[in-house]
Amino acid sequence: MTAKDNSDNPSTNSVAIPGNKVASLTDYNPGPGTYISGNSIFASLSGFIRTEPPIVLSEADEVQLPHIHIEMHELEKKCIPQSGSLVNARVISINPRSCKVSIIAVDNTYLKHTFRGIVRKEDIRAFQKDQVEIDKCYRPGDIIRARVISLGEALHYVLTTAENELGVIFAKGGTGVPLMPYNWEEMQCPKTGNTEYRKVAKVKEIIK
Repeated sequence: MTAKDNSDNPSTNSVAIPGNKVASLTDYNPGPGTYISGNSIFASLSGFIRTEPPIVLSEADEVQLPHIHIEMHELEKKCIPQSGSLVNARVISINPRSCKVSIIAVDNTYLKHTFRGIVRKEDIRAFQKDQVEIDKCYRPGDIIRARVISLGEALHYVLTTAENELGVIFAKGGTGVPLMPYNWEEMQCPKTGNTEYRKVAKVKEIIK
């Protein structure tokens, strides 16, 4: 669910995360889950935008503005990344310092829309962080399992894959064939036998 500036036409189907501008003070009164900066209303938490019509007690009352607030239900919380949430994300791009991803699932619930995320070089693995080469850990198109650290700058969720169970869970090789885990830092093409570097997630065994 990619968060947008909803101030022109707030919708009850829209999602906001902290820092999103959701409305103008000339059009709405702020409610719970929001804060004011200048002449605008911003979200102070992650949730769904809700609007309520003004309460008019009599025709003599002055015209009141509708209210706007951010609301979270237990079911909705599962669809919004929170600190500590486990997420699945698709790698969009990489550079020497980080990789940008698109979050496609939160705690095993797949999303209709996506959130933006970033994995910094120092958060890829728990050891020898200064020796990490991002292109040997992730590549565009990979699906990774990660954990949310926080909401960072530019409305990107900051993610980590430093745990053994986190990292690449799906990737394709140069031939377009899905790769298979080979060891903790390599995946292998079942067609050619060639290996490619990845930070591989260690999938827990299912106990029957």
